[in-house]
Amino acid sequence: MRRLAYQGRQDCYQIEVGGCKMIATADFGTRIVHLSQGNCWNLFKLFERQMGKTGEDEWRLNGEHGVWYATEDLVDSYIPDNDPVEVESLSPDEICFRVVLKPEV
Repeated sequence: MRRLAYQGRQDCYQIEVGGCKMIATADFGTRIVHLSQGNCWNLFKLFERQMGKTGEDEWRLNGEHGVWYATEDLVDSYIPDNDPVEVESLSPDEICFRVVLKPEV
């Protein structure tokens, strides 16, 4: 696992296992911004106009895979996830992303 900047996102984490590569960002989300096997292209479409944007008040499709709990809920699954998440290193091969919810005013 290594920390890196990727496609306009400054705080990303890359994991490679068995020829597969995954990059997740902590800039907002939790979002997986890259998934590939070998030297193949990224399976996720990233939109140039959305690169590096964070902090908006509305949920938006970022082109990456958003990670949320099951079963999908029309209210809870679409809470704006545009703010940074906390990252905790559990071991050299494991990290945990934690969403920090804003208090309601």
